[in-house]
Amino acid sequence: MGASKDWLPELVERARGFSVNGGTEANTDVGPVVSRAAKERILGLIETAVKEGATLSLDGRDVKVKGYEKGNFIGPTVFSGVTTDMTIYKQEIFGPVICVLEAATLEDAIALVNRNPMGNGVCLFTQSGAAAHKFQSEIDVGQGGDQHSHPCAGAVLQLYRLARFETG
Repeated sequence: MGASKDWLPELVERARGFSVNGGTEANTDVGPVVSRAAKERILGLIETAVKEGATLSLDGRDVKVKGYEKGNFIGPTVFSGVTTDMTIYKQEIFGPVICVLEAATLEDAIALVNRNPMGNGVCLFTQSGAAAHKFQSEIDVGQGGDQHSHPCAGAVLQLYRLARFETG
């Protein structure tokens, strides 16, 4: 909340460092998406997000993987400036795409998460145990937690729909 511009460059750099590969190779962070149709769908959502005004902070559309030139790869992609009226927020992506949304307060962040009927995962990064407990207790998503308990947070992203809200 309010500090996303401070941590967004670090998020982008960490995502940029992810290894995209066939999925069975050692040290692969991001493998291929499930099919050519899935890849085209995800690429369409990325393009729509750009047209709708989201900021493309990291573009994973042109990733090339040696030995898999015809593979269904999309590299880590990070959007900031995402709003709830954008298609990329309203539809599940099922690809290596992070949508960063901002909220003014912890209560606003919880309400934002709970209004989205398709929230796969969300993570709160905070130094406040009280905020972490409140967040975990009140959100209604498939995967949720704080930077210590969420399965995606250790790698910063497992790159589904993951929103990050920063609190004091």
